[in-house]
Amino acid sequence: MNTLSAVITFLMVFVLNNAQSRDTTAINVKLDALIFALERADNRLIGLESQTESEAKAVIDHVKAVVEGASAAADPRSG
Repeated sequence: MNTLSAVITFLMVFVLNNAQSRDTTAINVKLDALIFALERADNRLIGLESQTESEAKAVIDHVKAVVEGASAAADPRSG
């Protein structure tokens, strides 16, 4: 009985992990399509999840700098 329970638990973990992986992939593809469709979007964000860690960090740092610059420009107290 314990062995059967362990096998069923293992199979359920596998099924849930597989479903979550498919969902994540689908969401990433949809987001990539939205980024691609927006003319002003930074296309370096497409496929960010499959880039190396150093490439991804460089893109993330760039995006953070742009966001901080936009926030400072929009803040009426900044200037």
